[in-house]
Amino acid sequence: MNITLDHNCGKSFVVTWKSPLGVPRNLTGCTAVWQIRLEPGAPLLGEFTVTLLEPLADGRIRGAIAPAVVNPIPDGTYRHDLIVTDAAGTPRPIVRGAVKKQGSISEPS
Repeated sequence: MNITLDHNCGKSFVVTWKSPLGVPRNLTGCTAVWQIRLEPGAPLLGEFTVTLLEPLADGRIRGAIAPAVVNPIPDGTYRHDLIVTDAAGTPRPIVRGAVKKQGSISEPS
């Protein structure tokens, strides 16, 4: 999933974690993190606020990023991923893709 972030704008997404058969996964006991970096292992550029939505058995995850997090990210193309750690402690990549940050023609002073 590729994302475009605009300067001074936030964004919110809801994704559903499903099994290979298309059945929503139960999120009970899970944790999640959704981060933006230039490449794996690079310094963190931004992080989405992640919420596991009720009912947890529906597998829905909301990621939201505020303008205050978007604005310091320099214009450019980066990578993001949403990793869910299941109840057994196994991290699982759910969403990956490119993030394009744009629109910083004039920077506030």
